[in-house]
Amino acid sequence: MQRSFKNVVSISEKTNDQLLEVIEDFTCFSLDHYGDILIPKTEEYLDQFPISEKEKEYYFPYYYWWAVFCSRGMAAEKKTVYELYLQDNSWKFKKKHYLERVLSSWKFVFPSFFFIEEMATERIFCLVDIFDYFKYKPVVLTSKLYTQPSSNDAFTGLILPLAGGGYFTVVDFLMIPDYLKAPLISKLMRFCQNHKVIPPGVVLSKYYPEMLKITIDHLIKNKVEIPHVSLS
Repeated sequence: MQRSFKNVVSISEKTNDQLLEVIEDFTCFSLDHYGDILIPKTEEYLDQFPISEKEKEYYFPYYYWWAVFCSRGMAAEKKTVYELYLQDNSWKFKKKHYLERVLSSWKFVFPSFFFIEEMATERIFCLVDIFDYFKYKPVVLTSKLYTQPSSNDAFTGLILPLAGGGYFTVVDFLMIPDYLKAPLISKLMRFCQNHKVIPPGVVLSKYYPEMLKITIDHLIKNKVEIPHVSLS
């Protein structure tokens, strides 16, 4: 376990900076080229919940980042927005083979649900994927969590591979309090069992909006308040 954490910490500062620059560039690309599709689709998705505008802003990134990395119905050629970004910007990475290899792996990411196996520091967690229990994922938190999590909380969100075997967060995780996680995980497991002929990764990639809806409905039903932070 310590070796995994060491690998995450030892990623070169240059590579980390490049990856964060790509995420920033990709965010601009997705909004500039597909924002007129992505934003209304995300707003339409959130309109199904009886929540305030502030709460919709809070939940907005979880659907949006699934859409740009996983949805093949919002852009041309049945490709994801991220695949189209790589296609249009491949020239930027041609001579950066190490970076190019990591960015290529991002084509296969999808959101999932996690719990903490170990907290190495306040910024580095070792997470266990609930749907791939034996796979430990050392994660570097690149943005400050709205609320410091308990080691017993569960999470959902999208993580992206680093060059050294670890992962980093795209946005802060959506936290599921410890006292609510067991019934929610049971609901999610039942949902996956209805698609038991499909590997969990495919289910998460294709049906994450439905699983996110189950999660948000569960949080709303149990009157979980969103963190009191500025969302601008």
